[in-house]
Amino acid sequence: ACLGLANRVAEIIDAGGSIQTDGWRILRIATEARNTSYAVTVDSRPTSYRESESGPMKSMPGGVTKHRIELTRQAGDWQVSYLTELHS
Repeated sequence: ACLGLANRVAEIIDAGGSIQTDGWRILRIATEARNTSYAVTVDSRPTSYRESESGPMKSMPGGVTKHRIELTRQAGDWQVSYLTELHS
């Protein structure tokens, strides 16, 4: 899940693009039915990005969103195995 996002960022950078953001600020974390599943409410900052060096500047407005994150233990470490935005 996080690897998919990291790969997308790498694709943009490799194509000569850029991303400008102040990231996420976690507002709330709530454990769901399973101990490895969490509802996470975040305040996402506005983001501007260019998918390639000559591509048009695009933007995402940011705002408060809720996500489900599931963790899986692999080789002694916790990894994000699932990440999705929840729609109200």
